[in-house]
Amino acid sequence: AFYIDSNSDVVWATSTDNGGTWPTTGQTVAAGIYLGVAAWYDSWTPGDTTGNFIHLAFFESVGDTIEYSRFATTYNTATTAVDASGAKEGTLSETNDIAITKGTDGDLYVGTVDASAPNAGANFVEKCTGSCTSASNWVAAGTTNPWDGSSSDFLGEPALVLLPLSGGTIMLVSNDV
Repeated sequence: AFYIDSNSDVVWATSTDNGGTWPTTGQTVAAGIYLGVAAWYDSWTPGDTTGNFIHLAFFESVGDTIEYSRFATTYNTATTAVDASGAKEGTLSETNDIAITKGTDGDLYVGTVDASAPNAGANFVEKCTGSCTSASNWVAAGTTNPWDGSSSDFLGEPALVLLPLSGGTIMLVSNDV
């Protein structure tokens, strides 16, 4: 399990009895003041039968950054978090939702949407095509905000899901309640 603990750190914990019991504290992935976390396991990507990484995206309001870390299930270790937010398009807050996915071509995508202002600057999708543990490899995925700022964007509180499709295509689902 990956979650934000009472200290606002991103942590992980493992159950050794199929979820019957859990440790009272988790192992730290990143210490800070984090507001949201998302995870994607390699094997969730169609056709990826050999991957053993869990890809993590999490964000904090300090510095308005989305960070990325890769967790190796073989060794139960996480890489040092790197800034995956590229140009830092806006201000992140507790109303942002976050998602991460791995394409069938191996590229990673992270995205965020601000449920209270879906056409504001803190709504973007970033892409990594190389070594994603290097901040310089995270760039904007596309040139426009996926939320067009129409009046229908404000009818609910959008949530974000990123899903891999064949050929390396990614589907962005904006669940506008």
